[in-house]
Amino acid sequence: MRVDSASLKTWLVDQLDPISDSDPSVLADYVLVLLEKDQPDAALQQSCRESLLELLKDETEGFVDRLFDTLHTDSYLFTGEAKEAEEAEEVEEAEEKEDDDAATDDAVGISSERSLGRAAVAESDDDDEEEEEDRNYKRRRRPERDEPAAGGHRDVPGPGDVPEAKQQRRSHTGAAPAASSAALTVRRQPVPVHHVPHHAAGPPRHPPMMGG
Repeated sequence: MRVDSASLKTWLVDQLDPISDSDPSVLADYVLVLLEKDQPDAALQQSCRESLLELLKDETEGFVDRLFDTLHTDSYLFTGEAKEAEEAEEVEEAEEKEDDDAATDDAVGISSERSLGRAAVAESDDDDEEEEEDRNYKRRRRPERDEPAAGGHRDVPGPGDVPEAKQQRRSHTGAAPAASSAALTVRRQPVPVHHVPHHAAGPPRHPPMMGG
């Protein structure tokens, strides 16, 4: 019997796997060998039942009936095509899943980079704020250092706080003009003239004469 061996083997593996403890692929190859016999259809079915009875036991009759039904209708061809389509679909789904995983990884990577960027910016902002706080603190401390420790006011030296040497210089400097002023006053005052009465003065005195 001529069959499409590849498509039929696919069908056989699907059918034999749940009903036999043997390797379904090896058992499918054995069935293909049985079908190569040049016998009439009825004789070939009987030969398959006898050869598979020891392997399939109670499942033998139902399997042989399904086998020849699919051979007569060629339905196994569609099973093979369906199987290939299913496999192709599985491959496509696997590729799509890989693409989705790659896209997810890329998105996670981009998100991580953005998070790191935001963290770096936040850290930089924090550093700037700390530097600004330090500058403000130093500006606040500078007036405090300039101000006196007690009282809050600087002691401005008064006249009484001038050192003694300075006071003496000021005293001498101030005394000299005062003395000069007093001298000028004395010089400017007119000399008083005392008038002697004539009756009290007596005759005028003449100097003694020499030699005579």
